[in-house]
Amino acid sequence: MVTRSTLDEIRERGELRVAVAFTPPPETGHAPEFYLDPQTGAPTGVVPELGKVMAQDLGVQPIFVDLPWPEHMHALLDGQVDLLMSYTNTPQRALEVEFADRLLPSEVMIMLRADSPLNSQTALERPGARIGIWHGSSIARVAASRFPSAAIVEYPEPPAALEAGRVDACVVDAVT
Repeated sequence: MVTRSTLDEIRERGELRVAVAFTPPPETGHAPEFYLDPQTGAPTGVVPELGKVMAQDLGVQPIFVDLPWPEHMHALLDGQVDLLMSYTNTPQRALEVEFADRLLPSEVMIMLRADSPLNSQTALERPGARIGIWHGSSIARVAASRFPSAAIVEYPEPPAALEAGRVDACVVDAVT
């Protein structure tokens, strides 16, 4: 019996389905990875642009499937999307899918409000400190190791939680 590859399915379907996250409203994405062009509303950024090139090379149309970030891996495993281009390889994730080499190098950064009395990483390492991270992000492990006494809290929009005062800081990844 011949097993059909994902590549065969993509070519037969005529579409390359790429996961992106522009939700929840009013979210418009995560520049520079993927976001909606403010003038046209069209998907753009590194992921959509590479998706367009890959689809063109395969002779198919790119389709950008807008899903909340924590649903991306499930969508890939369930066959709703064909490709995750902005996903960090972790040992746990590698048990379920095969990763290619890094596409988008990133670094970890801490965001604070401009009026925050906290002015160092050490100031955040205390019981009672609340640190926001993206819901479903692999950055949780980094935040927990750097701030073991703080509460690490997942949000769909940690910068909004920081701005609203629900957290003292955000630990996020920044594409470099």
